[in-house]
Amino acid sequence: MSQSLQSGKIAVLVIVGILCLSSTIGVVSAQEQRTGGSITIDPDETHEGDLELTAGDVLVAGTVDGDLTATGGSVTISGDVTGDVTATGGSVIIDGTVEGDLTATGGEVHVREAARIDGVVEATGGTVTVEGTIADDTRLDGESVTISPMATIDGDLTYSADETTISDDAEITGAVTETEREGGMAPFSNVSLPDIPDAALTPLVSLYLFLANFLIGAVLVVAAPRFSDQVSEQGIERPIVSGGVGVAALI
Repeated sequence: MSQSLQSGKIAVLVIVGILCLSSTIGVVSAQEQRTGGSITIDPDETHEGDLELTAGDVLVAGTVDGDLTATGGSVTISGDVTGDVTATGGSVIIDGTVEGDLTATGGEVHVREAARIDGVVEATGGTVTVEGTIADDTRLDGESVTISPMATIDGDLTYSADETTISDDAEITGAVTETEREGGMAPFSNVSLPDIPDAALTPLVSLYLFLANFLIGAVLVVAAPRFSDQVSEQGIERPIVSGGVGVAALI
């Protein structure tokens, strides 16, 4: 490899690093990112555009006019989201309105009675409970899956669980299909995570976002330059997912 080509790649890596670092310290992007020990979207607050939240506790009581990605020890959505929701946490509680699709993963996933999801629901957890209204197809996987008497599913229901309770009073307009579980979250059901002080959470999350973005950009620039533009953009827009995939690959 020529010296000029090596120098060029080093220069690109430096630029990638600067871009990733700037994304973690507040550069405005199409998808705003917020991190912290606890993040709350107040009931009288409306966020315009897509939003990504990462915190110990995430509470969305207001309105998100766009897609929402939320990751935390607990994620609660009691307000309104006009787009799709992707939520991951120790507990994921939906108590508001989601006009798009809902993808939820957690130790507990609970769609409460007041909740309404207009799109497709895909939920995976230790315990998955549906009490609210879902206006499209629903796919549930968990150690325990419960469809309460108050639940309304205006579409097909596909579920896999070790324990299942489907009330006869629940309104399900489509087909109900049980499938075999493919492992689910069972191997991790007894794993406990260490407590992290709120003061340490923000810098740790910022460092994670930086490393996730930088490693994706670095690997792609060196190993697959013709795809680097497309995938690096995806890494910057979705650092949590991209970083998680990278960690899983390393493990």
